[in-house]
Amino acid sequence: MNTQKLLKALCRRVGDYEGLDWLDEYTEHDMCSFTSIRPPNGEVLTEEIGPWFSIVVNIAFEGNTMDPSCDRASGDPYSAMVRYDWIGLVKSIPRKNIVPKTLDEWVIHKSSYSREYTATGSRGVHRGTWVTGLDEDGSLHLRDAEGWFLDVSPESKTTERTVKLEPPK
Repeated sequence: MNTQKLLKALCRRVGDYEGLDWLDEYTEHDMCSFTSIRPPNGEVLTEEIGPWFSIVVNIAFEGNTMDPSCDRASGDPYSAMVRYDWIGLVKSIPRKNIVPKTLDEWVIHKSSYSREYTATGSRGVHRGTWVTGLDEDGSLHLRDAEGWFLDVSPESKTTERTVKLEPPK
């Protein structure tokens, strides 16, 4: 499975701040700006678990924010990670044109999660859902996040749940 088009499309989305709500809102203000250190980069992970096929895309993005309150000549450090999960059946996985739209049509479950570190240290905001596990019987283990975190593990500000995937009839 060639996933390079998928990775390229999602890196472009993140580079346009899609899914990065804090950064998108921050840069809408006249006196605020963002400079990336390097373009978004990432990896695609695939796994077959019984009748299920999982595709996970992790993307990292770094840069500096600048506004009138910034006391550093280079700006304040900013980093983000975005994760996309798609899960569907092995027997029906698309073989060509692996892009987000194709996967959205194929999936039984899809989710996304973003985490943005908005200043030096461990201050940030996160939102969304990510998959923490998938069992052969279709039990899908998820973690949900919403809100700010400061000087704590972002995972400590999440909730866990399990849902049961059912193949379409």
